[in-house]
Amino acid sequence: KGGAGPSTLEFTRWPPEVVVRAAGGARRWLLRNAVALVWAAAAVGGVLRLARYLDNRSLWLDEAFLAINLTEKPFSDLFGRLEFLQSAPPGFLALEKAAVALFGDSEYALRLFPLVASLAALALFAHVALRLLPPLAAVLAMVLFAANSRLLYYSSEVKPYSSDTAVALLLVALALYAYGGERPFRRLLPLGVVAPAAVWLSFPAIFVLGAVTVPLALRPLGRGDRRQAAAVLTGAAI
Repeated sequence: KGGAGPSTLEFTRWPPEVVVRAAGGARRWLLRNAVALVWAAAAVGGVLRLARYLDNRSLWLDEAFLAINLTEKPFSDLFGRLEFLQSAPPGFLALEKAAVALFGDSEYALRLFPLVASLAALALFAHVALRLLPPLAAVLAMVLFAANSRLLYYSSEVKPYSSDTAVALLLVALALYAYGGERPFRRLLPLGVVAPAAVWLSFPAIFVLGAVTVPLALRPLGRGDRRQAAAVLTGAAI
């Protein structure tokens, strides 16, 4: 810049073969350690969620409205109309009511199940990402999921959003398990057991179940096994 002598760029420029060798080494290291990195990112996400939970912010308006229903209504009335235009899945309300009965009506007690669900979602996402994605993409996806600001916020909110996420990922994981075998009928048993509970615990679960059923039914149809496809669809309908 205005003087003689080599520029800074010339001092820091590396030969192309050095750059390629370094990049290749880094890529090989990432590939070898992808599984560990995915679970490390999940662990960091868990720490972030615990920190948000321990921050113990006050309930905001919608949380407070739902909390009033949980603390003032008897258990049987939670399955009817809720006050203050609130709605939540019956299973979520039952678990929240159980937490209130066991631990009181503090913010910590009310947010305990959403926290547990968000931690479960981290483990389930790690499993699904490693099943569906190439190693490096799984690491990136896990980092984005663990640090997502919305998911962090809802991990400590008296709302069913974190449990919706966990239930959706559980259904996908069970569908992947069923899809992984040559004859998936027996592998469908875990999904068949969980599915009825899922729709009580999460409203969006019905859409996820519809989505995961399609490839499970199409696979035997592709092999000409109509009996297997009919069994899958019958189980899905039930």
